[in-house]
Formats: sequence, C-alpha cells, structure tokens
Amino acid sequence: MTRGTMRSMACILAAAGAMASAAEIPQVERLFDEASAWDTAPGAAAKRWMPLGFRWMDAARTDLRWFEPRQAFLQHGHLATNLEGRLPDIQVLGERPIEVVLRFRDDRLAGLSTVFYSRGDSGDTHVTNLLALARTVAGRLDAWTGAKGFVQRGDRRGEGAAVDRMIWVRGGVRLDLEWSSTRLSATETRPEFVRLQASKYDPSDQARLMGGRAAEEAVGGASGSPASAQQMKQRVEVRANGDRVVPVPMVDQGPKGYCVAAVLERVARFYGREFDQHDAAQLAGTSAEGGTTSGRLVEALRTMAGLMKMRCTGRTDMDETTSFLHKDRHAGLQVPKDLADTLKDYNKEAKRAGKPEVDIWQAFDSGDVGDVYRRFDKDIFRKVRLARRVDAEKFHRDVARTVDAGVPVVWSVLVGIVAEPKLPGDGEVSGHMRMIVGYNATTREILYSDTWGAGHEEKRMAMDDAWVITKGTFVVTPPNVRL
Repeated sequence: MTRGTMRSMACILAAAGAMASAAEIPQVERLFDEASAWDTAPGAAAKRWMPLGFRWMDAARTDLRWFEPRQAFLQHGHLATNLEGRLPDIQVLGERPIEVVLRFRDDRLAGLSTVFYSRGDSGDTHVTNLLALARTVAGRLDAWTGAKGFVQRGDRRGEGAAVDRMIWVRGGVRLDLEWSSTRLSATETRPEFVRLQASKYDPSDQARLMGGRAAEEAVGGASGSPASAQQMKQRVEVRANGDRVVPVPMVDQGPKGYCVAAVLERVARFYGREFDQHDAAQLAGTSAEGGTTSGRLVEALRTMAGLMKMRCTGRTDMDETTSFLHKDRHAGLQVPKDLADTLKDYNKEAKRAGKPEVDIWQAFDSGDVGDVYRRFDKDIFRKVRLARRVDAEKFHRDVARTVDAGVPVVWSVLVGIVAEPKLPGDGEVSGHMRMIVGYNATTREILYSDTWGAGHEEKRMAMDDAWVITKGTFVVTPPNVRL
C-alpha cells in the first residue's frame, strides 16, 4: 500500500462512501424501507443477499453473514486500511462495514447487526479515530431517521471497560449505536468496537428510551423469567441413534484468535442475551493474535455470567494453581494444578520409556505455559491421561449429566494432541476453546462444536480422546438450575 492511500479512519470510511453513488452500492439499511421487512423469510433473504457475499453461518439458517476483515494499523500517525475488498461492495448508512449479520428467529427476520470497527478484525487505532467514527455514524443516523438519537446510560464493566450507547427509532425499527473502549492507564485508552444493532421497536420502551435506560436489558435481563430446570431439559434433542444434543447458536470468530470470546457470545445467545464476541473480547482481554489466557478466561466467564444474572460453575478446577519456587533463579511460578499433576506423571513415564523429561521452568523461560504442552510426547501424554480413569469417568458422567439438563459445556482443550477433522492450522499443539453440545452413551462419543461457522456446528469425538485433550470445563446456568 502506498503512503498516498493512508488516511485517518474517518477519512478512509468517508472516501469509501464517496467511491460510488448510493445507487451503485447496496445500502443494507434500506431493507427497512419495506413495510414487510420483519416478515422476510430466510429463503427470500438468501436470494437477495447471497449474490453480494452473504453466507449462512449454520445449517439451521439462523444467521446470514457478510464478513470481510480489513486489517488496519497505525503508521506515521495514520490508520492504513485495505479497502480493496474481496467481496462485492455493500454499505450501511454510507459506510463500508466489517461485518453485517441478518438474524432470523422462527423463520422471520429478527435483527440486523453491523460492525464498523473491531479491534480483533481491524487492528489497533487511536481512541480519537473510534470517537470520530462513532460521531460519523451517529450523524448518518440523525439524517436517516430525521431525529436526534437518545443518549443512554453508559455501561461500565470494571477494569476500565466502557460501552456508550445512543438509540434512534425509525418507524418500526430501533437502532442501537454502541462504541466501546478500555482505559488501560491514566494516559492510554484502547478502542474496542463500533457496532449498530437494528431490532423491532417496542413502543412500550419509549419512556425508558427517553430516560436513557432502554439498553439495560441487552445483557442483564432478557424479557421473561429465567428458564426453569424442566424447560431447560426440554431443549435436549433425543435422536434415534442415541445422540442427545443441546442446540446452540453458531458464532464465527473469523481468522482472529477469538475462540474464547466467540464461545462466550454463543453462551449468551443460547440464553437469548445480546452479548457478542467483541463485548467478550473486551472483558477477557483477548488479542487477535494471542487469544485469551486461562486466568482471564475464568474471570471473563464469571463476569459475563454476573452481567446476565446467572451462575458460572467450574466443572473441573481449571482455575486451581500450583506454585513452584526456584532457589537458584530466585523466582516463583504458578501453573494450573492439572498441568502440574500431569507433568509429574508424564516425567515418570518418560523416564521409563527413555524419553526426555519436560521441565516446568521452560514455561518461565519462554513466557508461555503452552510451550510445556508442546514438548510432550503425544503417545506418552495420552497414556498418562488415560491412566487417570477415575477422573476420566467423572468427566464422562459430568458431560452426560450437564447435557441431560439442557446445558452446553464450555470446553477448554488442547488441539493437536488427537486427530480431528476440519482442524485449521499446522497441527501444532495449542490451547483452544469450544463447546460440548451433546453425547452418545452407546458409542461413547461426545458431540462438540467450534466457533468457525458452517460445517463446525456438530462434530464427534471418542470420549477417551475428549478426556485426553481436556484442560477445563465450565457451565453457565440460570440461578434456579442446579447441576
């Protein structure tokens, strides 16, 4: 990219809007000009939007997505962005987005979500660029709706995380503009995302909207009472082949390291809450390249559960740690207890087999606990894990009990240890987050799902293999559901 193509975020996006007239580039929000917009069926939407690059995120055809991350970076004080997209041009309010999702429920359009900027998909930028983009979109909303938006109470989530909102109404459509940042220090603020959510307008929300309280239900309280234990059990799909499955909405993390954030969004959407992977990435401190540490994962799960007025329970002690002291180094090291126990057994078996032992302090030297896992001989590691039959059977029983209760399992694993279909990457051992959505007691298999979109909704793995790669499991449940 030449230096002449570099502009600030606002200038780039304005230039994108000026590249062609509105008649040449489809403006997605204009679907709401149609009186029957909320009656749009999935098939009709697919016919209209798939030629423009939209794709279904799952086989159930609940989310139709246009997604094109544009890597952005700061250079010489400017934000450089690749505007030469691979997909056909679309715009929302005259701006080229990163992501647009048409959401369908009960075979009808239920909402439209647009992301104009996200740290994970577009890279870092200065907070002034984020605010300028939010102001630009707000101005477009003023013009499109013919009225000023209603400022809502800000959402402050601790550790400097903040989400600000404004809401507009146009006919039967409610439009929530949200922009978010995280205050890292007195002098540094990290931009997170700029997002627009379109949903059906409920006139009963008018007083709350004008009072700045209409956004409070987004995460903290979905309409209606929490599902009862019996209602949760009724979600389980029982198949003729013995499969027992809890359907969970699909979320596609894209090419970024947002598996934890995307799983958190799936949990939220399973319970009918508006909380997406960008919100989750902010809570978890997720980076596009490095993902989320196990400590921040546990913290983010519990924070999100608290925001939704739910309970987060660790089914394995992933957050339990063991301390190591090294007198010669005058240093201490904390690692997951499960890793410490596995390492002890591994080194005994490696010594018997004449294989190199693994030193826990290699994690200290590399700054990455994952480096210890990558040094394990896979066959010895598997043998050691399967020797823990009591723990393995407990894992199997717990999965069955949780799924039978209608609750999916948040599953932290090591990929690259056992063979898996449709696994991206080079096969290197690494940490990953996915969901257990079912099991089959007859075939002794678990059914699991990755946050990689269509084709990854439901996959199968032998229960023993699942135990071998398990690092930790968690569940999020309504307060009245106990496992």
